[in-house]
Amino acid sequence: MSFRLVLFSDSSAAIKNLTEERDTLQRKLDVCGEQHTAVSDRYAAKTADLEAAIKNLTEERDTLQRRLYVCENRLQQGWVLFQNRYYYISSDTKSWHDSKADCVQKGTDLVIINSKEEQNFLRKFQKRVWIGLKETEGVWKWVDGTQLSKSFWMPGEPNNYEDKDEDCGEIRYYDQEDGWNDEPCDTQHNWICEQAP
Repeated sequence: MSFRLVLFSDSSAAIKNLTEERDTLQRKLDVCGEQHTAVSDRYAAKTADLEAAIKNLTEERDTLQRRLYVCENRLQQGWVLFQNRYYYISSDTKSWHDSKADCVQKGTDLVIINSKEEQNFLRKFQKRVWIGLKETEGVWKWVDGTQLSKSFWMPGEPNNYEDKDEDCGEIRYYDQEDGWNDEPCDTQHNWICEQAP
């Protein structure tokens, strides 16, 4: 009987030791699993951040390449860059409508003048040029449909001089800031197309 008691006592101690060892190993395994999950989550987040950064940089690069391509082509075709916009100044003359059609064929439109700086830049070409301004039913509007607000009319203009139907806008007096004039739309002038890059 004492042998059985010793064997039972030894077995109980062994079971207790094995149970404690098992529990310790299980706790360590749980901690290791939590650490693995945390590392995996951080890795996944970093991977997602890097993939988003790569996507954004790729899109920015592609946009810059397209803009550079447009810039190089525009400049080779005689366009001029000013304040992040391209301007084409014609070498021949056409009516206002034909000038507008030429700009549209180039993927642009007649120039819309938004500032004194832009007006002064365009005056430097020293040509009478059509701009994207037209009168319809007594209201002057730009080619994009917006109503004229800031203007650079020559004093006394627009005036339908000698009762002519002068419904199209031009830069006539390029030697002065306020040099716009209204003119019959079938008059032949140079013109300026404008395009944002």
